[in-house]
Amino acid sequence: MLKGNVGNEYPLVYVGDSAEFVMYDGTITGNTYSKEGEDCAGGGVNVENGTFTMKGGTISGNTADAGGGVYVEEGTFTMSGGTISGNTAAMGGGVAVIVGEDGGTFTKTGGTIHDNAAGGAGYGNQVFVMSEDGGKYRDDNAGPEVKLDSNTDDGWVVME
Repeated sequence: MLKGNVGNEYPLVYVGDSAEFVMYDGTITGNTYSKEGEDCAGGGVNVENGTFTMKGGTISGNTADAGGGVYVEEGTFTMSGGTISGNTAAMGGGVAVIVGEDGGTFTKTGGTIHDNAAGGAGYGNQVFVMSEDGGKYRDDNAGPEVKLDSNTDDGWVVME
């Protein structure tokens, strides 16, 4: 269990430089990524040019500026099981993904994303996706039957 830590210089769980992290079980909870004067992303897990596969376990109660639970940029996040809940961020309380030329990907085939919060006037209590075409987000809970595909209109709200 990774619990109750504060990352001041780097995120607590950082998947970068082509690294791979597979989560089968366990808990990442109560962590904060904060650096004075800078925006910080990935309170639970930060994926940058790496691969994160979540098959089980729980990511909960984490806090960051973007991606309270999981933040993905220039990396891949695949979720087939587990739970992401109770996380907080201004964008993507549960998950934030930056999609672009070198951007990230998020594929969800199972598991649940629920009861996360995008604080203040934030976007995407559950999931926030930013692409070259603009942002889309989901505020409603995302169970295993919900498509989390930014190319569909299945519960997504387009940023204005």
